[in-house]
This record gives sequence, structure tokens and C-alpha cells, in this order.
Amino acid sequence: MIKIIGGRGTGKTTKLIEVSARENIPILCVDKTKKYHIMERAAEMGVSIPTPLVFKEDSLKAHVDVLVDDLDFFLSCLFEAYGYKIKGYTISKDDLGVELYEI
Repeated sequence: MIKIIGGRGTGKTTKLIEVSARENIPILCVDKTKKYHIMERAAEMGVSIPTPLVFKEDSLKAHVDVLVDDLDFFLSCLFEAYGYKIKGYTISKDDLGVELYEI
């Protein structure tokens, strides 16, 4: 699994776009605003990516590989839909693996 780690505004989405273009894997977004931002950024970078998918709007009939942008925000939205507000979480250092990009 590919992991991209960095602070806000450090280029994580840019790196994700590079991976999407290289691997031909769509990026999964929380909303349409983020989808269009990613498409615009890819165009600025001069790379071709699969059309980003919007969670809950782009219903798929089959399992599809995706790259998730802003996983922490994505999970917060997902959990809040079920009445949970995430105040913290853990990540196993052992699960960071070899495909880790620190920005």
C-alpha cells in the first residue's frame, strides 16, 4: 500500500497525482470541490490521470483500486455520518511499509 505523509500544504496531493498518473489509479475524494481541484492541479502539472471519484456519488458495481486524498478528513466525514466524532487515532509504525513518501 502506498502511503504519503506530510503536513498541510506540503505537496501530498501533488505526489498523489503523480502516483495516480504513473499507476493509472483514480483518486477517491470526499466531495466534488476536491475532485475539480485535483483535476485542475493535474492539468497544471501536465499529467493525465483517471477521473477522480467522489465518495457516495460515484457508485461502483465492482471493486476498484483507489488512492485516497486526505485520509484523516475522509475518515472523519465517514465516521460523522454514523454519529462518531474522531478525537484521535493510532497508526502502526510497522504498517508504514516500503512505499512511503514523506513530504
